[in-house]
Amino acid sequence: MNPDLNEFLLDLAGAGVGYYDCDGTCRLMNRQARIYLGDVNKTDFVGKHVTEIFPEEILKYTIPRLKIAQESEIPAVYEDKVELPVGTHWFQSTYTRICASDATVLGVMIVSKEVTQLKISQVELQESRRRLKVLMDNLPGLAYRCKNDDNWTMEIVSKGCLELTGYSPDDLLDNRTLSYADL
Repeated sequence: MNPDLNEFLLDLAGAGVGYYDCDGTCRLMNRQARIYLGDVNKTDFVGKHVTEIFPEEILKYTIPRLKIAQESEIPAVYEDKVELPVGTHWFQSTYTRICASDATVLGVMIVSKEVTQLKISQVELQESRRRLKVLMDNLPGLAYRCKNDDNWTMEIVSKGCLELTGYSPDDLLDNRTLSYADL
């Protein structure tokens, strides 16, 4: 296959892709990976050791992961919070061992996808759930949300459930002990 075509296809991958040999020298870095690292030219990284590319705080986990990946047949996935010149970002990175046809380990490919918006959404969801729990725990009586099914399956139940029914909220959630219809 044409090397220019390979590079073009990697640049369209929608993720940052870097390939490092067993010594930790960068042999390939696609456009998205370079953008993640500050939109630099590929000559800034290709041929350089990871210690020349990444700051110390990233090297603390990158070097051990490269070594682990070289020894593992199974790709490993990690999530990291990274301080970049453009701000703090979250990345999900997969480290995959690359072998020749004779099973000789050639190096490790790292495929990284920015997941900052997903992490922000997860934090917002956790906070929303926490606020709902505080509200539900402080309401007098019983407050609930249920499915419109034959059992009135409880999805959310306040602590007032115990005083009113004699059953804990956990007993009624998802019909664990009994359903609301059985009361």
